[in-house]
Amino acid sequence: MGSSDQKASIVFRGINGATAYVAAQHSQFFASWYSNVSGLIRLAPYDCDDAKQLLKATVFNPNPVILYSESLELSAEDRDPNYITLIRKAKIMRKDENVKIKAFSKMVEYYLITDEQLFREGIIYEVFNLRSQRPLNRENIIESVKKTGRVVFLKKDGLNLVLELKLLFNYGMRSIQIFGCSYLKSNRY
Repeated sequence: MGSSDQKASIVFRGINGATAYVAAQHSQFFASWYSNVSGLIRLAPYDCDDAKQLLKATVFNPNPVILYSESLELSAEDRDPNYITLIRKAKIMRKDENVKIKAFSKMVEYYLITDEQLFREGIIYEVFNLRSQRPLNRENIIESVKKTGRVVFLKKDGLNLVLELKLLFNYGMRSIQIFGCSYLKSNRY
């Protein structure tokens, strides 16, 4: 064993989940498997700006990184070409105080698409883009959930509850899982 003295600076990039150009046997959602690999940094960008910034950030990381995504919408717009994001940092896509929604990769898009319909129904929410699942931006997530005691997780693989269980056990929340979505509510309910 190297006792953390060994560096393994390598980046794997690939498609994850169901996409248009792969057959059924290549459409698995590997997030739950990756979450159980010790020492592996897991990044899942939502859009090409996320992908570019996270890929640039991995160059400076001495650990093995897996950068996986579903199909990304290409955009001509770009930030400052010298800007590099922090790997651990979640990105707030929409800010509000009522309900907190946590998602990553393509699921962020599904939340943003439903925004107008939910707003008409009086539901206003904050959307977190959890582009880094490991290391997880725990501080921002917990501070966000503490404000309302409510958070919704939407993912494609309902069997992987690693992220949700950490919140449940560490912060006294309970969970109801319906169709792969975990709805957390504080014990005050």
